[in-house]
Amino acid sequence: MKPIAAVGESYQYPPVNWAALLSPLMRLNFGEEIQQLCLEIMVTQAQSSQNAAALLGLWVMPPLIHGLSVNIKKYLLVSTPLWVKHVSDEQIRGFVENVMVPVCRAASPPTLRTSALQGLGQAMKLPSPTHHLWSLLSEATGNIFDLLPNKIRRNDLELYVSVAKCLSEMTDDEANRVAQITESSLEKAAFVRLYLVSQGRFPLMGLMEILSAAIQHREKDTLAWMVLHSLYQARIASHANTGEAGLGNQQDQKDLPSLLTCNCFLH
Repeated sequence: MKPIAAVGESYQYPPVNWAALLSPLMRLNFGEEIQQLCLEIMVTQAQSSQNAAALLGLWVMPPLIHGLSVNIKKYLLVSTPLWVKHVSDEQIRGFVENVMVPVCRAASPPTLRTSALQGLGQAMKLPSPTHHLWSLLSEATGNIFDLLPNKIRRNDLELYVSVAKCLSEMTDDEANRVAQITESSLEKAAFVRLYLVSQGRFPLMGLMEILSAAIQHREKDTLAWMVLHSLYQARIASHANTGEAGLGNQQDQKDLPSLLTCNCFLH
């Protein structure tokens, strides 16, 4: 199985009835390794084999998905951009609603949360997604943002950065709807918006709403610190929204999360 799966990563096999070959191996108790190898074959061959895609579609939604191990779920999450265009809309929704979003809850293993956001971010970069697929991915981003605590902990910083990168694939209006500035979500919404400002993805005018909210917020120092570092990074970023190419010494060009990690506002 290993050689077949390994070759399949870079090669589309001739027509094969993958469902007839792999379905018994998936359902019988041959162990986690065999199940993962079978799924790797389905994922890599789904673009050229309808029966591989059909079988994969059954395993990425309930009830079968719930019987898979954490490592296999992690693989399916990371490989989402490889297969998400080749299964049905219903199967995509089943995977997003039952795996991708739920694993981003605080109680889930950190590796699953990271894998979910990695797969989601890459899937949002796919060219020419269908309207239904894009709506599901955008909705997933919003739901995951809602699940993240408003208070940003140092160990979870990369999760917020990953959500910001997903938002960067949306239009400004879509991203602003997800990361709304409210009393209950001010810190995390400010962070993801400021990250996008620091990368040049959002215009500097996007700071105005954050500053207006910060003036009335009890933790002004936290937000002021984020704004200052966002402006610093925007000063050296090269983008139409930040003007000409970056200023300053290349050695000083740390990104916003790196700068914030060095300081005490993180919990």
